[in-house]
Amino acid sequence: MAENQNSNRKNENVRRANRIIQTRSFVLMILMGVVMFVLLFFRLFDLQITRHEELQGKAVNQQTRRTVVTANRGTIYDAGGNILAISSSAETIILSPLEIDNAVNDTEDPVSWTKESLAAGLAEILGKDASAIRKRMDNVKSQYEVIQLRADEDTAAKVRSYVDENKIAGVHLVADTKRYYPYGSLAAQVIGFVGDENTGLYGLEAYYEKELEGQSGLVISSKDQAENDMLYTYEQYFAAKNGSDLTLTLDTTIQYYLEKGIESMVDKFSAANGASGIVMDAKTGGILAMASYPNYDLNDFLTVSDQTLQERIERGESTVADMQLLQWRNKALNDTYEPGSTFKILTLSAALEEGVVDKTTTVNCGGSVSISGYTIHCSNKNGHGLQTLVQSVGNSCNPAFINYGLRIGSEKFYEYMRSFGLMNTTGIDLGGEAVGVFAADSSFTQLDLACYAFGQNFTVTPLALIAAQAACVNGGYLHTPYLVERITDSDGNVTYRHDNTPVRQVISEQTSATVRECLEYVVASGTGKNGQVTFPALDEGKYTIEEIAAPNGYVNVGVFFSFTIAANLSGTGADQTAKPSYTIDADSVSSDRWGLVSDGSTAEVVVENVKSITQLPLTGGAGTVLFTVVAALLIGAGVTVGVKSRKASAIA
Repeated sequence: MAENQNSNRKNENVRRANRIIQTRSFVLMILMGVVMFVLLFFRLFDLQITRHEELQGKAVNQQTRRTVVTANRGTIYDAGGNILAISSSAETIILSPLEIDNAVNDTEDPVSWTKESLAAGLAEILGKDASAIRKRMDNVKSQYEVIQLRADEDTAAKVRSYVDENKIAGVHLVADTKRYYPYGSLAAQVIGFVGDENTGLYGLEAYYEKELEGQSGLVISSKDQAENDMLYTYEQYFAAKNGSDLTLTLDTTIQYYLEKGIESMVDKFSAANGASGIVMDAKTGGILAMASYPNYDLNDFLTVSDQTLQERIERGESTVADMQLLQWRNKALNDTYEPGSTFKILTLSAALEEGVVDKTTTVNCGGSVSISGYTIHCSNKNGHGLQTLVQSVGNSCNPAFINYGLRIGSEKFYEYMRSFGLMNTTGIDLGGEAVGVFAADSSFTQLDLACYAFGQNFTVTPLALIAAQAACVNGGYLHTPYLVERITDSDGNVTYRHDNTPVRQVISEQTSATVRECLEYVVASGTGKNGQVTFPALDEGKYTIEEIAAPNGYVNVGVFFSFTIAANLSGTGADQTAKPSYTIDADSVSSDRWGLVSDGSTAEVVVENVKSITQLPLTGGAGTVLFTVVAALLIGAGVTVGVKSRKASAIA
């Protein structure tokens, strides 16, 4: 009995143990199932939801071949429609290592060339390293290895001929475009250049990259895993959209003469740091010319063109990269300088506007003036003596302008510098514009005021200065300098046109008119009057005028012209008088190689009296006044600042 009870107890324990094991196994299986389901769910969610687009793209890529259709970059024109930058036809040369490998290893149809001979042949045509090309062929899984971006037409033709003659597989030429600059170095710092990816890196090319770049097209066709065409045909074409065109305010003729003038003066005075110049339409702010020296060729922008810069590299004084940056630099807006006497036009304008001076104002110059214990000298050591306002302008007298500045006062003078836009960037549509360096208004002393009045002890960019000078002579309106007049899309629609609304009016139109009158004094009644010559009471006949000697400080430019005088009787009786008529011979200005004689009237001939054909205005003394005179005469006109000229008429 006891044994049976023990046996039953054991069996019950075994059954209880089995039930526990079964229950635990079941629970474990459920838990494992739940875990697996959760893991599978999240995996499927990741594949089908989270990574849907990525995986779909990979699937499409496995079944399709994509060929990029390059968009033409927009063309850049000058104001007259001359092309400054254009995308010309080119071809990108591509290797297919897979095709090359298959061709070389094809025993049924062996080729006569090897990978080594192919690399050598391409290297010779392209001017590249053969070993580098050969190495690119080792990536046999690749179908696309670029070995030459945007090869010109001649180079592409040589490659094509080499491939055809040797029946080479795996070398392809794809249509592309290459940036070309027809004028080479003209306005290089303004236009800028593009990089290997046809993306703007500098100048307008970079600033207007979004407008110029266009939108590439695409051709999608079917392929199998081995990159071969599928049995079924599938192709979809997405047209490229060419970039928009820029029409600039630049005038290539003015730009040319400005650059030549700057280059001549740099050579003449051995200017180690180069030079810059700007010609601007005073009425609108449009930049007619902007140049920096040293210059470079836009079609070969990586080459240091200037001999002086190249010599610095050869002597180990500078790196190639540093000299490249230096030649690309636009000094007209990237650098700041003391304006010197060219600033006096602003002091004059502020003084007239504040009413502290007028045309009747006189000031005495003894050759120097003392301010806060410092002595500031005039360019004329002996002084100019008592002089009127316009005479002080003609003399570019430092003590006189110090006097005008002190009359304005520190606070007002500082306000005018702000109002003329000198303490901020101008906002020109070109990158890298610098800001001048000025004393803080809280620490602006009388000595600062005295120095600032004639343009010393502070710096401005040439661009900011010319914008302010233009406001002095154009009626008082400050304009934002600009380079792009309009933008036209690939369909011919004008999408942008510059708005010539001025930023603000700094001085009144009456003040501006007085400023112009003061500046014109130099050539109307001042030191420039020596260009006027008259010939009274000449008899009938033919006359030839030839320059045999030039006045002191001027150059003999070899100008001559001829004219004929004929008697013309009019009236009757006592009223009958002899009135001469004047006829300029057609060939009279044939030797006028500088274009200094104006032949258009039968009553007078206008001859430009110049100190130098290419001389730019100097800073200090009367020479700077000529700069401001030119600025006054520039209103609405595009003239080359590189010629310091004085006009007068020779009247027969």
